[in-house]
Amino acid sequence: MRLPPVLWKGSSLRGGVIGRSSAVPARDVPTVSEDPLRESPARGLFHVHTNHSFDGESSIEELVRFCRGNRFAFVCVTEHADRMDEESVRRAVREYDACSGNGVRIIPGFEYAFPEDDGVHLLCVGIREAIREKRIAGAVDEVRRSGGLAIVAHPSRNGYRIPEEIVPAIDGIEIWNASYDSRYLPDTRSLELWNSVRKRNPGVMAYTGLDMHDIRRYREVFLQLERELPGSEIDVIEELRQGRFIGKGRFVSVEASAPPPPVEFLAFRAGRYSLRQADRFLWAWKRTFAGKKKGEPG
Repeated sequence: MRLPPVLWKGSSLRGGVIGRSSAVPARDVPTVSEDPLRESPARGLFHVHTNHSFDGESSIEELVRFCRGNRFAFVCVTEHADRMDEESVRRAVREYDACSGNGVRIIPGFEYAFPEDDGVHLLCVGIREAIREKRIAGAVDEVRRSGGLAIVAHPSRNGYRIPEEIVPAIDGIEIWNASYDSRYLPDTRSLELWNSVRKRNPGVMAYTGLDMHDIRRYREVFLQLERELPGSEIDVIEELRQGRFIGKGRFVSVEASAPPPPVEFLAFRAGRYSLRQADRFLWAWKRTFAGKKKGEPG
């Protein structure tokens, strides 16, 4: 099935915006600068792990070089904190601070798993200390008291369940996780979940994340702010909190605060199936005839 034209409107920098309108605003044309921090609109990566996570492979220095080379002005790091003690968290934050500002602003953050709360993972963005709460409701409150953002990670991983007690308090849902869902299109069931949650909590924003553990496995999605990068870490967090950004991929963009209309859900379903099947075929071909190379999707 062919997708509607809005889903195929050129490159990732000029693709159609899914949400209130399919028109591409003037802000979508970037102002290129030698320094990514000065480019407008600012682009950044969300949900990234370094070797501070138990399964991360890239160092923070490698991540910064990757961002500079690809014109990303900021990166929201979200280390797996379940195996980190309080000193490990502080040490990671000190390293982020030391590397931040060298053409890339690093927003510290950590990912926590809550097995007793439907197995939900929580991305705690903008926090600088370890979370001590062991249940998710208390953790969300702790994150927000610290001025951070509490965002439910990859709902497709745990059956699209969100504990009712945190619905009024969370800041966002990762409706598009390029590792668990697809690098091409967002997950329709996650979009439906977000739409349902927004009826009870209009402040819940839609996030597009990588879940990247190795810079060699970048899967071509990012966030784009409405303007140039604000002057401080706190200001960047506030831009995200207010939903002044869009999630972008190779073919589509998703507004942070405007769920797509029902007809686009159907296009997403058809498109995701077709593109993922093509992706799997190409990957299998490479494994068979070219040999699997490190960094191929798996």
